[in-house]
Amino acid sequence: MVITAILLADCLPIVVYDPERHAGVISYAGWRGTDAGIAEKSVQHLLDAGSRVQNLVAATGPGIGPCCYPVGADTARMFSENYDYPEGVVLRKNKVFMLNLEEANLARLRSCGLKEERIGNAGFCTACRKDDFFSYRKEGGRTGRHAALMVLL
Repeated sequence: MVITAILLADCLPIVVYDPERHAGVISYAGWRGTDAGIAEKSVQHLLDAGSRVQNLVAATGPGIGPCCYPVGADTARMFSENYDYPEGVVLRKNKVFMLNLEEANLARLRSCGLKEERIGNAGFCTACRKDDFFSYRKEGGRTGRHAALMVLL
């Protein structure tokens, strides 16, 4: 049995699994990891180990949503210019830029060749649901962590 885990408090977990080889990767995607291509690196790790992209399934877990994740102009510009993200990854809310980490990572998983029907997502915001999840931003940095786990039996 193999158990892997990461601890989070707004960043997204990304899980990529190959049911044919019974192998998987779990990774941590904040804005820096997303920009650095952690989703693609997770997929590539499995491909390098012998997986085939058509066998992979992936999901993003709960993380801070675009409703609660303001970023500076430099970060917004980086996400707007450095990668061909779909519309909605960087939003304007009044005069503030908001980042959709989940959609950015889903787009990056699709860019690796994963089919839409083989990718899942949590679809909700940790900051909006702080009764269920920890939120570093909503709780001013004084918070616990929740875990994302992968157990391979």
